[in-house]
Amino acid sequence: KAQEMGGDLVAMQRVLSILEGHGGVKMEDFEIATWPGTDANGSLKPDSLCYNVAITAAANSDVEEGMELAKIMFNRLSDPGKNDKLVRDVVSYNAMLKVLTKFGYFEEAIDLFYKMKKTSIRPDKYTYTALAKAVIVDDDDVEELLYDMRDQGVQADVMTFNTIVRYLCEQKKLSAARKVINFMEASGIPPDSWTYGFLMKGLLDSRKPSACLTLFESACADPRTVGLTENVFLYTTAMTAAAAVGDHSRALDLLARMNSYGIKANVKTMTALLSACISSGKADLAVDIFQRISNPDAYAVEKGLMALSLAGRGDDALEMLS
Repeated sequence: KAQEMGGDLVAMQRVLSILEGHGGVKMEDFEIATWPGTDANGSLKPDSLCYNVAITAAANSDVEEGMELAKIMFNRLSDPGKNDKLVRDVVSYNAMLKVLTKFGYFEEAIDLFYKMKKTSIRPDKYTYTALAKAVIVDDDDVEELLYDMRDQGVQADVMTFNTIVRYLCEQKKLSAARKVINFMEASGIPPDSWTYGFLMKGLLDSRKPSACLTLFESACADPRTVGLTENVFLYTTAMTAAAAVGDHSRALDLLARMNSYGIKANVKTMTALLSACISSGKADLAVDIFQRISNPDAYAVEKGLMALSLAGRGDDALEMLS
């Protein structure tokens, strides 16, 4: 578990190999140690929990070798009912689903899910969260996943739904994302600020800034959701949408509203405002805003150089660049 948390797959494999009784052999140019009780006649053997840790470690890795390792560990476990001490459970399946979807093996993930359902292992909310990425290719599959989750009596939480919404928005499947949000509301789970953030960003990425602003203002006008909007991320996203439609007045109004709520603007917020002024042709105002950013990042500096150039202050732009 410690090696997994440290992200060292090789060291984790080495420890597991010791427990499996492979001490004394070489692995990655290192000779594996032999621990007391781990030889062929020893009493210290890896159990299902041990293999689950190994599968989870492989699933959390960012290298495709992790997937192959996860498959090896998963195959060393048996499904329940086979009189084997090394038995798979919901954690084993969830970890395998996670690693398969992470590396794009969606059909294998779906097949594994149906195999799991044929056992006595009941899916949980983490199962459906892991599987969500595999079914977003088809909007009908997303709905089927949600209804299956309900039929299985799984009590999903807002994080489960938000993960599905995020996947869908990243794929620009906004109508399906809205269906998920409607489903979660019908299930008695209200959206939170993350839900709105994912959907607003999805609208922006799909080049629908006006719809993004409409969604934000609708949430602000609704007494049930206005409290969710009072955070810097959503206001910054709304300002970015205002910049995309060339409405610097709207962006300035959003900044004023932020200030009235005591929400502190960050570099990204001010850069969004700066971009709105540039897109509206207000170069001098853009320069003034840029000069208020105390520690601009690279993107803010790029926009600042653009503002100075558009304002006819090329010498200042060159001096800043140097």
